[in-house]
Amino acid sequence: MWTLVKGVIHCGQIPDGCGRVNAFTLLAVIGALQCTICTRQRLTLDLSNSCDAAYVSKMEQALATWEGLWRRHPRAEQSSTRLDDPLLNDCLSMLGSAYYHLYVGEELVALKRIAEHPDCGLGLPKCENHSQALKVIKYASNSWLVRAKIGVQYLSRTEGLDLGSQALSAVYENALIIAWWLDLQGDNVWKPPEQCYQAEEDRALAAVVTQTFGEIANELNEQGRFCDNIGNARLDPIEFYTCLCRGWVWKCSSVIEARLRGFATHLQRRR
Repeated sequence: MWTLVKGVIHCGQIPDGCGRVNAFTLLAVIGALQCTICTRQRLTLDLSNSCDAAYVSKMEQALATWEGLWRRHPRAEQSSTRLDDPLLNDCLSMLGSAYYHLYVGEELVALKRIAEHPDCGLGLPKCENHSQALKVIKYASNSWLVRAKIGVQYLSRTEGLDLGSQALSAVYENALIIAWWLDLQGDNVWKPPEQCYQAEEDRALAAVVTQTFGEIANELNEQGRFCDNIGNARLDPIEFYTCLCRGWVWKCSSVIEARLRGFATHLQRRR
């Protein structure tokens, strides 16, 4: 396993002779990647180059290599829409968190402080790098869409038994990031990408994000829940994810639900 971890993290490659990797090994490797990213963020948070381009590129390659390994698992293609392999699903929670901390780590720290202490006096952080933020929003919105398609009623019935407790961390970060992005962008979320972005790659990502948000809205409308009827879409992800937190066997879910509610209060005070 150590050879595999070194190959993925340091070289962005799968070592020669690596056969099929089981779900537990996949979980261990993505855990090591997430730990590496979060530890570096914590140690360099106050430095100006805490997320330099070379490091981001290296970790992007490592995460992409890991995703290739994950997709090679025979049950991986079912895992995003069926909860029949808990370890494979736990992997995706940790992958999402790794991306969030890699691309918008400093912003996420500020968002969590606001959620924990809504009256702390902090304003919402600005987006320092829109290209990286769009990559995060693409992943986060797709995760939201998958959970919406699975259905809140089904996820509530399982009470989190099909998911590890780390899934709550990913849910928490996902809701904060999407709500933050919707608040920052306002009506620009629905405008043609060419009106908001100059780089072709950013336009392509923005188009995918807009389409995904539209699919989420349609899915939630069909279920008759969560979509705000007064145009306050930034609260929709919080409403959705706080509903998921209720009744989980993981007791920390009540803490996360309270913090998301606190963040929603902060957003409502802004307008």
